[in-house]
Amino acid sequence: HGIDNYDVSVVANSEDQAKVSFKEVFNTIDGNPKLEGSFDAWKAQIIGKGTNSVFKFQTSNAKTKDGGREGCVIYDETHEYEDRQIIDVFSGGLGKVANPREFFIGTNGFVRAGFYDKLEERSKAILSGENLNDRMFPFICKLDNPEEVKNEAMWEKANP
Repeated sequence: HGIDNYDVSVVANSEDQAKVSFKEVFNTIDGNPKLEGSFDAWKAQIIGKGTNSVFKFQTSNAKTKDGGREGCVIYDETHEYEDRQIIDVFSGGLGKVANPREFFIGTNGFVRAGFYDKLEERSKAILSGENLNDRMFPFICKLDNPEEVKNEAMWEKANP
C-alpha cells in the first residue's frame, strides 16, 4: 500500500520451513517481467523497489532474535510453538511502521496446551460471539476426515 520500509518476515521453527513461503514468493517473481521490474529478488531476501521494503525468512529461536521494525510478521507452523516467546520478540517491533499485521499459520499438530491451542480458543471465542471486541480476524479451515464425517452423520441420524 505504498508504505516505505514495510518489511515482512516469515518465521518458522526451522530454516527449511521458513524458506517454503519465501520460495513461493521468489518463484512467483522470477520470470515474470511485470513483477521483476518492481522487485529485486535474491535467494535470501526480496526488496520492493518502490518502498524499499524487505521480505525475508527467519527461524524462531527467540534467544538469537531481537524485535525488528517489521510491518508484518507471518508465523508459520505455529502448532509447534510451545509458548509465545518468539511471538513476543517479533511483535515487540510491530507498530514502528504504519498498519502492522501478524498472520498465524498452523495445523492442529501434536503440541497440546501450547500457543496454537490458546490461539484456537481465542479464535473460537470470537467466532461464537463471546468476544466481539477482539480485533483478530480468525480464519479456520478444517478438512473433513471421512471417518469423522461418517460417525457424525450416524450420530445425527440416531439423535435427531
